[in-house]
Amino acid sequence: MMQEVSCLICGGTSRRSLLTLKPDAHRRLNPTTLEEPVRFVVCQGCGFIYQTPRFVVDELKAIYAEEYRSQTIKDNGVPLDAYLDFARTKSRREFDWITSRLPQGTRGAVLEIGCATGQLLRVFKDVGWDPYGIEPTLSFAHYGEKTHGLPI
Repeated sequence: MMQEVSCLICGGTSRRSLLTLKPDAHRRLNPTTLEEPVRFVVCQGCGFIYQTPRFVVDELKAIYAEEYRSQTIKDNGVPLDAYLDFARTKSRREFDWITSRLPQGTRGAVLEIGCATGQLLRVFKDVGWDPYGIEPTLSFAHYGEKTHGLPI
């Protein structure tokens, strides 16, 4: 089940559309969200970028349980090299896309919710941003904290 949400930072409801993507793997698994695109919006009050509509909290818990990433983790809890290579490449593309839409020289704090191992946050950190992450998969959060020195 999907729900429309207001800005998680300021509570504002005024927003503009930023990006609409095809339904992701999670939406395609659920018959009620099979055709629901992923929509990113920008809060007109504070500039926070977020998804709406999004899954309700109980569905998010099931999606992001530790098992969600089990095929990308070695027995010792460390992410597989192939996953890390993929995540680094993907994060670099995401960073370039995000920063190409900001005024040149922009720096500040960046919060990524669902940051996995912190690959995108590491790119932001390397160019002077203050990165913060939230990740429910504990082994991934610990990896990002230990390897990249990130507050996850």
